[in-house]
Amino acid sequence: MRFDILIPAILLSTRLTGLAAQVSVDELQPGATVRVTAPTARTPACNGQHVFAGLRGDTLMLGDDGTLSCPVEWVDRLEVQRERRGNGWTGAILGAALFGAGGVILAKADCAAYWGSCVNEDDAAKYAVGYGALGVLVGGAAGYGIGSLIKSDRWESVPLHARGSGALMGRSVR
Repeated sequence: MRFDILIPAILLSTRLTGLAAQVSVDELQPGATVRVTAPTARTPACNGQHVFAGLRGDTLMLGDDGTLSCPVEWVDRLEVQRERRGNGWTGAILGAALFGAGGVILAKADCAAYWGSCVNEDDAAKYAVGYGALGVLVGGAAGYGIGSLIKSDRWESVPLHARGSGALMGRSVR
């Protein structure tokens, strides 16, 4: 199989899939959680995490009742929260690596100190593989469980220049 063609094709298709999934400001639903970055805002309250209340002309209405208004021209970056997900697989990988390495180290110490049967390198290797495999299994399971409890947000960038109401880069062209 030709990996020199397959790998760039996979990378390109995943990048194009990510681009197709972007939402515009017009598609945001009221009640969505958004993160606003507006370093030049005259109202410092525009920066941060808010509830999106709606869009009035070229102004973002933020807050549960829409009392905070931020003109789009002040906003450098707008992101919408897509989902909260657990980190089970990351925890499993970290747990398996740490416990596997710990199992190998423990096998070396255990073989020499307690068993006394590690006369040659073959016996030491058997203990290292056994303890290491046990460490990988236990660490992977524990890491998956702990990682699943830790939730993180996935944020998606909202392009401000893609507005259908005539705004371009936050400035009206009407």
